[in-house]
Amino acid sequence: MSQLNRHWRPQSHTVQGIDLDIVIDLKYLAQGLKYLESKFNFDSSIDNTQRRQHHQYVNVDESTDWSDTKNIDIMQYKNKNGYFPDKELFYDDEIRKKVKLFYAEDFKLCEKAAQTFSV
Repeated sequence: MSQLNRHWRPQSHTVQGIDLDIVIDLKYLAQGLKYLESKFNFDSSIDNTQRRQHHQYVNVDESTDWSDTKNIDIMQYKNKNGYFPDKELFYDDEIRKKVKLFYAEDFKLCEKAAQTFSV
């Protein structure tokens, strides 16, 4: 696992063996920061209102199977149209199963965060 590119490595692997007091899913970053500010008596200057990902994704013809498309073809599509197809279109049932299995522990961490910070 440690030889896998860090971007794709499960976060649960990175924190393996560390006793975490809290897990904050990015979906709940604003609530998590408020909690941390209160607990540790500090004022966060982190602006989490701005999107960090600047790519545009839009729904396109959903009958097109994008799950086995080469990167060059995706980039050509983006350059021609100005946006990427919706991310969900890159997943077929087999890929969804593999992702759920591979990142199962990460999903558990996110569920824990959701229980802590859900509105």
